[in-house]
Amino acid sequence: MSRTRNNLDPVWKEALTAYLPDFLELFLPEVHQAIDWTIAPVFLDGETRSLRRALPGQPAPRGQRRQVDLVARVHLKGGHEALVLLHVEVQSQRDPHFELRMSLYRHRLFDRHGLPVFSLAVLGDADPEWRPCCHDTEFLGCRSYFRFATLKLLDWKERRAELEASTNPFALVVAAHLAVLETRPDQPARLALALRLVRLLLQRGFSQGETDGLYRLLEAMMTMSKTLAEAFDAEVARLEEEHAVKLITRSEMRGIKKGRLEGRLEGRLEGQRRMLQGVASARFGEAASEIAGALEAIGDPEVLLRLAGTV
Repeated sequence: MSRTRNNLDPVWKEALTAYLPDFLELFLPEVHQAIDWTIAPVFLDGETRSLRRALPGQPAPRGQRRQVDLVARVHLKGGHEALVLLHVEVQSQRDPHFELRMSLYRHRLFDRHGLPVFSLAVLGDADPEWRPCCHDTEFLGCRSYFRFATLKLLDWKERRAELEASTNPFALVVAAHLAVLETRPDQPARLALALRLVRLLLQRGFSQGETDGLYRLLEAMMTMSKTLAEAFDAEVARLEEEHAVKLITRSEMRGIKKGRLEGRLEGRLEGQRRMLQGVASARFGEAASEIAGALEAIGDPEVLLRLAGTV
């Protein structure tokens, strides 16, 4: 947590992918009720890239977009399928083409899949006056009107107590987002809010997996200066001892994933060595022992793969 630059985009995408039912249940219960959650949603990651084509008459987007687009194919309780388009806007400035972009996203999805599309804009910016909701065009008597759902996270600032009292895991994600909007990475207030959320997390009675997942999200969202991050880590260690839990940090999770990858790589190397040693034994008999020693010294799987291709 020593990095002070906030990049909420990947955190929001991870949170929505992991907790989509909880997100909709908390903020849009009527939408949540319409979906059959016994059938897992399918996230169409490739769709988000195709949706981001440049707008007509506008240059292609460059640099940090500060947006998250998520498309999920869901089953409705009536037996039909539908698409849920979630567009999370976390930039701090107004986007003059936002309404047009939402309209084009919906039309592109419908044209490709032929399914009903529920479009939701999650506005995570700090401007209370910016509230896009519809795209309306008219030309020579022909009119096109599209209204999309919006969720302004800033509206929940006055409902912080409700978020903190909720047992819905996504309530803590939104509380953390609001804390980021209200504080700077070098402010003690951010440290205090982050620790408050960790305490609430540990009191909720979530499973170990849910607790670890939410903690990693909170940790990634509420970046701090090095000094505050050290104080945060020290207090979290005390809370772990107090609650008899061990919270897995994002850096530790990366280490776990790296270890698994290295384990799979070593398994692949060993399998290729055994195959080559078997071939050598069949061809060269006792002389194959020298070849086995040479194979053990090769640590590059591509080299072993090329050798395997020659036998």
